[in-house]
Amino acid sequence: MVTADSFEQTLQSVEKRMGLSLTLHDMAGAFHTPAGKPLFPHRRESHQKLPVCLNGFSNKCLDHCRYAVNARAGRERESFVHFCWKGLQEVVVPIERDGEFLGSLFGGIWRHRQRRRMPYSPPLPRAAVEAYHQLDPFPKDQFDTLSSVLKIVAKGLVHMLDELHASHDQPEAGAATRRAEIQRFLRARATEPVRLTDL
Repeated sequence: MVTADSFEQTLQSVEKRMGLSLTLHDMAGAFHTPAGKPLFPHRRESHQKLPVCLNGFSNKCLDHCRYAVNARAGRERESFVHFCWKGLQEVVVPIERDGEFLGSLFGGIWRHRQRRRMPYSPPLPRAAVEAYHQLDPFPKDQFDTLSSVLKIVAKGLVHMLDELHASHDQPEAGAATRRAEIQRFLRARATEPVRLTDL
C-alpha cells in the first residue's frame, strides 16, 4: 500500500542503488497528500543538498535549474542532459500525467567531461571549486541507461501519486462523495485557471 512516506523512501532507494543524487521539481504542485501536505522534504526540491551547488548558490542557479531547465523539460517532454553555468551536468526527465507537465526529475551530478576547471563567472567560493574537482566526469555513454531508469522512476512516482489519492477518494461506503469529486477535479486541473462555476 502506498503511503506518504513511500515517495521519499523510493527516491532514497534509487539514489543508493544507482549512486547518484536525485532532485525533483514539482512545478505543478501535484506531489502532495490528499490533505495538502508535501510528499517530499524541501531538500528534495533543491540542489543545495550538494556541496558543489550549495557553495556559491545564487539567483543564477535558480534562473537556470528552476526556470530555464524546467521550461525546456515542459516544452520538449523528452529527457536530456543539462549543462549549468557552473560546469555541472545532470540528466533531466520530465514528469507527466496524461499529457500534463508536472515537473522534472534531475539525476546526477557530474562535471563536464571536457572541463577540468570550473567556470569563474561570477567568482565562486573555494569550497565550490574543490567540490567540483571531486566530481566524476559525465558518463556520456550511459545517458540512454540513466534516462530509461529515471523515466521509469518518474512514471512510478505518478502511479504512486494516483494510487495514494485514489485510496483516499474511496469513502467508507464506496459511493462517490462530493468532496472526493471536487478534490479529483482540482488535482486534475491544478495548473489551469479554475473558476467556481467550473466546480
